[in-house]
Amino acid sequence: MRKCLCILSFTIFISSLAVCDEQPAGSNVPLFNTSQFQFYVPNGTIDVLFKENILNSDIDFKTAYDYIDDYIHTDLDISYPLKHFILGINMNDKVDFNQLFNDESTLQRSRHLKPYFGYKLTDKTSVVTSTRFQDTYTVSITSQAVLDSGKNIVQSLGIHFDNLSKGESLSSGDMLHMDFSKSFSQLGSQYDYTLAELSFMDITRPFLNHYLETEVFMGYPVSVIKEPITELYYLGGPDRMKGYSYNEFSGDATIYSGIKYHIPFTVKEHFLKTQINFLSVDFLAELGKTGTSRIYEVFDDYKADVGLGFSFDITILKRIQAKISSSIDQAIYSKEIRYYLMFSAITYNKG
Repeated sequence: MRKCLCILSFTIFISSLAVCDEQPAGSNVPLFNTSQFQFYVPNGTIDVLFKENILNSDIDFKTAYDYIDDYIHTDLDISYPLKHFILGINMNDKVDFNQLFNDESTLQRSRHLKPYFGYKLTDKTSVVTSTRFQDTYTVSITSQAVLDSGKNIVQSLGIHFDNLSKGESLSSGDMLHMDFSKSFSQLGSQYDYTLAELSFMDITRPFLNHYLETEVFMGYPVSVIKEPITELYYLGGPDRMKGYSYNEFSGDATIYSGIKYHIPFTVKEHFLKTQINFLSVDFLAELGKTGTSRIYEVFDDYKADVGLGFSFDITILKRIQAKISSSIDQAIYSKEIRYYLMFSAITYNKG
């Protein structure tokens, strides 16, 4: 069976600063501009996802372009699953055209080629090892001085458990990844550091059709002699810590936890040739911080935010799936409110 999935999404982000009488030059970008209609958005992201299975190989391509926060992220993953093994290769290219580092605007680019191999312990659990060959580059926009540039060779070993249901609007299950990675100067790497990471996600149904989603991520620098600037941990923006600006915080170590509570109003209802999959109210609470390894020794300096939003998912003509999600997010001890709006249109074929 061959499956094709293509996702095109558009994200709008608006902070409370957008309604002020005075706005800095360039803060608004016209999305549509005609003689009769003009619509401005202060921030926007276009995401494209494509999945295909060719000759038993899974091809997963995704790219994201943000024309305000100025970044382009592209990822291509090709894997060949066997009965007890997984073979694959991952290619990634990330460019941040205006990333803050030590209060200085920088251009950062990171490219890597990563072959990986996995052994299935059970149907849901596998041991995965990979070797990442990476080029990294960071330059100051103001002084045009090169802050960091070099080759990075990283060997990783991890154990992955995943029984999250795939391809569903409201999934359930658990995911736990534990990874240990080391940059080897002995293999030609110009860097030398060791990291340990833990990723956890749990989606349960505490009441009827209610969904509780819990996410935890921890990154700990076991040893850092020299680390690429592009490999720092970042928090802030639509992915994690939505109450703060994009990549507002960074450090060698990070701790993050988030809770989302979904309360669907309608599930699997039909109207004409449209199926309403769900319409839910979403509650969000997040807690996190970045810094050095010392953040694991103290219990202060955490950043926190809360949010309230909705999610709306429909399927049109059994072929086109549309999603709309919106939220209002507030950082604790901050007067600024941030608004997010995401629209995605998905088409898929099965054969």
